[in-house]
Amino acid sequence: PCYVGRSKGKKFVKNGISLGKDAEISTTHGKFLVEAGLGNLGPTFYFVDVGSTNGTFLEGEQLEPEKLVRLTEGMELRLGSSNLKIMLS
Repeated sequence: PCYVGRSKGKKFVKNGISLGKDAEISTTHGKFLVEAGLGNLGPTFYFVDVGSTNGTFLEGEQLEPEKLVRLTEGMELRLGSSNLKIMLS
């Protein structure tokens, strides 16, 4: 997984994205996951909010903690006060 949060710890240095200047994001806010595709199908990408304090929002709706959300091109996630636009291509 690729973790995202405010931390600058080991797992973020090795496999993560640190948004350390965003005071509204949790230390470990969420994680991105990749599922390998079968045959000619490419990989599938997901995001999981790992129980963050302020939640994660997709198009204004708060995501349910610990639930996989399949990502598609152009989606926008809001974590704390940070907006992340999903670019898969």
